[in-house]
Amino acid sequence: MKTILKNHIFESGLNYISVKNALFYVNFKFGNVTINDLPNIYTTAQKCGKTRVFLFARGIERKALRLLETYGI
Repeated sequence: MKTILKNHIFESGLNYISVKNALFYVNFKFGNVTINDLPNIYTTAQKCGKTRVFLFARGIERKALRLLETYGI
């Protein structure tokens, strides 16, 4: 993705790329996203000032998805 975005302004870290209106977050693990993973996702989104997050993961638990929605993500 960084290669595709080479002519655009973006911020990136070890597991995310922040573009103008969204955050692309990759969850590096073999299992589904759980409630325990949410603080990192939420903190990264807040740091970048984004509420639109594309989460790349194997899957997500329903409780975790609902909690993210209550955060406005």
